[in-house]
Order: sequence, then C-alpha cells, then structure tokens
Amino acid sequence: MVAVAINRIGSVLMTRAVPLEEPCAGQLACTVLQTSGGSDPFAEFNRALTLAIRQRKNSVFYATEHSAYIASVLTSVIATCVHAGVNALEYLVAVQDHRPEVFANPRAWLPWNYPDALAPS
Repeated sequence: MVAVAINRIGSVLMTRAVPLEEPCAGQLACTVLQTSGGSDPFAEFNRALTLAIRQRKNSVFYATEHSAYIASVLTSVIATCVHAGVNALEYLVAVQDHRPEVFANPRAWLPWNYPDALAPS
C-alpha cells in the first residue's frame, strides 16, 4: 500500500509516494484522501505543474529562444482561459480584433473580464 507524503518547501508543495507499513487510517495523508471522496487533493496542483514541466521540456526543440518564449506565453494564456472557464480561441480572436482597445485598457481584456469589454457601452 502507498500513501502520498506532502512536504512544504517555502511556498512550494512537494508530493511523493511513501510505502505504508500500517493500515491507511493511521496516516494523515491517507485520512485526507479518504475523507475527500478518494480523490487526490493535490490533483489540480499536479496538473498545473505537469503543464509547466511539459512546456519547459518542449521549448528545447524550438528553433529560437524567442519562439520558445512565444509558445510559453500562449500556453500560459490558454491555461488561464481554461481555468477561468473561457473559450481560449474566442478570447484570442477577440484580443486580436480589438488590439487598440487592449493596449488602451489591458485590465478590461483579461480572460475573466473580456466579455464585459466586448459588450457595447
């Protein structure tokens, strides 16, 4: 049987598998997993970390450092849209179509604010 050990290093949470020698109920991490319906409480954290790690690994294969930077920015914007519940393609098209307005008031064109900026005033 394996449990998840959770360590805090500064502001970063690290998880690792730890073999158990006694029943799961005696371990804090296992108790948390059992009371939360059996799902990993750090699944969202691990998904975000995996996305960043994958982007970093893939950026080695871009032709220039600038193209790797652009891909990283687009990945970050798309992940932010997904997290905010916004259609990423519609958001990117809207930002391109309203470029002068975006430069004039960037805060209004964040993924979670842009539908209000699109509405006629």
